[in-house]
Amino acid sequence: MPESSPHHSCTTITPGPDPLSGTTRYPCASLPLLAKLTISAMHRMVRRRGAVVTRWRRAACTSSASYDLGMTALDDDVLLRDAYANDRQRVFHSWSAQAALDPVVLAGAAGSKMWDADGTTWIDFTSQLVNMNLGHQHPKMIEAIKTQAEQLTMVSPTFANDQRSEAARLIVDRANLGRDGLPQPDRAASPHGDFAKVFFTNAGAEAIENAVRLARGFTGRHKVLSTYRSYHGGTMLAVGLTGEGRRLENE
Repeated sequence: MPESSPHHSCTTITPGPDPLSGTTRYPCASLPLLAKLTISAMHRMVRRRGAVVTRWRRAACTSSASYDLGMTALDDDVLLRDAYANDRQRVFHSWSAQAALDPVVLAGAAGSKMWDADGTTWIDFTSQLVNMNLGHQHPKMIEAIKTQAEQLTMVSPTFANDQRSEAARLIVDRANLGRDGLPQPDRAASPHGDFAKVFFTNAGAEAIENAVRLARGFTGRHKVLSTYRSYHGGTMLAVGLTGEGRRLENE
């Protein structure tokens, strides 16, 4: 069991096994209020077609109490079997006529290939959304994700972080190289070259939105040019910049 200090707000974050249930328990004071409220609201067992989806159990919150965050095992076979039906009933797909969709249920992928539960295999020529360029399930990528998840799973823009800072440094260094891979002489006047900082976003549409805002704020100009048959995202401004027919119904 985790130890608690005399002050409720300083309860130790280190988890420990519950001697009665054997599940991992976390001190309630280490959880944000929103997480506590969420756990309180999700304490019931949720079942769908005989498969236990998840279960949260709540304990009394005192200075030495804890929340049981142990999750029951997911029945992967049942979830995969029901994936298509649940998708068609509950998932709203972007840029698609919902009634005409017949999506393939992917069960796994490796390298450039992906497959369904029956073993039918495809080559992923689109790299999903052009973001799996390293290949599916690349061992170094998986290891990096695991390592970071064990250290820190989220950091807000308010704080600095070693991995984000290093990523920004590498991106800026690379962006200031010429096609020959060498620093450009005409960029020597600036200590950082033509590019100095990186603004991290959650997705491409958000990047477009903020790029337009920055450009308009810097130049004082309003109009933005985009090319024919271009695609820039699904948000209102990004759709307006998208140069293809699907944008018209959004206008």
